[in-house]
Amino acid sequence: MPVSFSYENFPNLWDTIIESADHNTQLAIRALSKAHRLVIDRLQAEHLIVSTEGHEHTVATSPHHHLPHFREEAHIFDEQRFWANDMTRDLTARTRVLDIQGYSPPVYDPDLLLFMRFPALEVLRMTNSIDDHTPVKHFHPWIPPGEFYPAQTLVLFSNEAGMDGLMEHWWFEGAEDDEDEDEDEDWGAPSKRMFPERFFMGPMYLPPTVTKLVINMCGEDIQVEEMWPFMTEILPAHVREIVVVGPRYQSLDGPGLVGDLTLGLVHDLVQVAFNPRVERVTFVGFEYLEPAFRNAFEAMLRRAIQEAIYEDVDYAIDDAATLALSSEERELFIRRSKKSREQRNGPNADGNDDEGYDEGERDETDSEGRDGAVGGKDVEDEPEPEEEGSAVQSGGKEDGAAEAGSPLLSYQQKIDQLLASYEFVTKQTYIDRVGEETAKLDLLEYLDRRDYNYRRGKHWRHKY
Repeated sequence: MPVSFSYENFPNLWDTIIESADHNTQLAIRALSKAHRLVIDRLQAEHLIVSTEGHEHTVATSPHHHLPHFREEAHIFDEQRFWANDMTRDLTARTRVLDIQGYSPPVYDPDLLLFMRFPALEVLRMTNSIDDHTPVKHFHPWIPPGEFYPAQTLVLFSNEAGMDGLMEHWWFEGAEDDEDEDEDEDWGAPSKRMFPERFFMGPMYLPPTVTKLVINMCGEDIQVEEMWPFMTEILPAHVREIVVVGPRYQSLDGPGLVGDLTLGLVHDLVQVAFNPRVERVTFVGFEYLEPAFRNAFEAMLRRAIQEAIYEDVDYAIDDAATLALSSEERELFIRRSKKSREQRNGPNADGNDDEGYDEGERDETDSEGRDGAVGGKDVEDEPEPEEEGSAVQSGGKEDGAAEAGSPLLSYQQKIDQLLASYEFVTKQTYIDRVGEETAKLDLLEYLDRRDYNYRRGKHWRHKY
């Protein structure tokens, strides 16, 4: 009896054929059988780009093409049922990379993004809009909950408009700028509610699954903490790596593009970069920036490191760093670091890493340092710390470094340790280190180069 060349009989061979085929060939193979359709739909759903169209539905594509399953009419007329049905859930269970492109307004609860599920998600990318509804770019200002979006890598892309651009979104104007709609169409009163009412974790929320945070500046002079407020705080302990990308890259083999980055941005970038708990901070492409910018950044970063008090440091040890302090500064550093260790590891300590101090507390006398950092040069006029909280950095790179019985570092050792965790690399060095697939996701906002130079009326509509 002859054996048919079906997917069931030759799955490995068909998988090889499908994975090596271009998009149009995959669509032709998809029409052969239900098994072929399922395999191809699962493969194409591994990287999804989700944006919103109009008031009541989303647009889901791949980086380069529309996807057949996500063009179903049910997707437009019954959004919740579409994203909750078994077939869609089967596909999104295979999604490893997700781009949330532009702002998704909370048109009803739960919000459009909050009844989707991506249990296998590895990389979540918050990219800027590519559409013809708003003259400037807009972005999604809050991170979906890790329960539904459990990505280990979070990639944030800034833009030149920031929050001002978001306020020009049609949702806040009360009318949609769409030439296809009837001019007499009444879109209702303007709504100012930016966030959904349910499942919203707050603008300071960072999913607990995130271990790597990428901040892509896109070559623009924008305050990233204005777009992402959690950047102004010491990051939680689960974030182990930060990558800061300076220029805008449109391809891995092309040059970096840089706008008018000003020295005023240096302080904001130091706020982002100075997180003592993070094991490694990598700056990519900063060779494209003006030398004055990089020099000012490095000088301010060193100052921020030196002005912080660390509870895993013994300031009584004489070294170059402690001897450079005044006697008043050194006494204060010793007192505060000791008090913080006692609060963390005292008789009532329960092992909670956050016992005895408040990471979010900002020392009002410190105008240059990080949250929890003390400006050593202003010690003379500094009031005694409150009983609750000590404005002292925790153990830093290694959890438990300041626990009772652990050896303490000298001040100079701590400074050297932190400075060693910062590295400036070229784009090519970064590509060689992480591989092309990861580099594309971290460095390129849009994997389809056409999206960098879209024209009015052309964005996802040209992806066939």
